[in-house]
Amino acid sequence: MRDFGEVHDAPVFRTRVDWYLGFAVCNRKAAARLFNVAPMPLVLP
Repeated sequence: MRDFGEVHDAPVFRTRVDWYLGFAVCNRKAAARLFNVAPMPLVLP
């Protein structure tokens, strides 16, 4: 997280947050579950 301080044009403080995300498949069958997934129909009572 970096603090850039107050902006000269407005009473606003700028901060940058670096967020690194990763994706891991720990099981070979877990990747197969993502294949050909269709959305479920919405059912209202």
